[in-house]
Amino acid sequence: MNDKHIVEIAFLGRLLYLIVIGGLHVKDSSKLLQLEEEALRVADESFEGLTAPHVLKLKRRVMRMDELTLRKESYNPTTERGAHAEKLVLAVYSFIENLVRQAYITMPADSGIAVLTDALLTLVDVESSLFEPRRQRAVKLANKWLELLQRNGYYAGVQSI
Repeated sequence: MNDKHIVEIAFLGRLLYLIVIGGLHVKDSSKLLQLEEEALRVADESFEGLTAPHVLKLKRRVMRMDELTLRKESYNPTTERGAHAEKLVLAVYSFIENLVRQAYITMPADSGIAVLTDALLTLVDVESSLFEPRRQRAVKLANKWLELLQRNGYYAGVQSI
C-alpha cells in the first residue's frame, strides 16, 4: 500500500474519531468511553508497522484532509452536537460505502473502520421522520467532501454518490 492510500484510509478513521469525540449524544458514559477508545485505535491502525517519522509525515497529510472537510467546510466539533453528529455519521457511512461500492477500497466486515461505523449507525434514529432529509443532506455532504479531496489529489477516479 502506498503512502497516498494509507493516508486515504487513515482519513476515514480520523473522520470517525472526530465525530465520536465531538458531538455524539450517548446516554451510557461507558459506551461513549468504549467508542472513544475504539475510534482512537481505528484512527491509528493504518499506520501500524511504520516508523515514527513516517507516521508523523502521513498524519500531517491526514490533518490537511481534515482541514479541507470537517474543520473548514462543514463541522465544528466543539459547537455542533446531536442531530448534526447523526448527519455526519450518515455522511461518513455514505462516503465509505461509495468507496467500497466502486471497489476503490476493500472494507472487511471485521475491520476497525467497519466495526466502528456499524456501532455509530446504531445510534442514528432511523425511525425518525427527519431521517430521510438527514440522509439526503449527508449524501450531499459526502459528495462535497469527495469533490474537495479530489481537487487535492485524493480518491482519484471515484464517482460521486
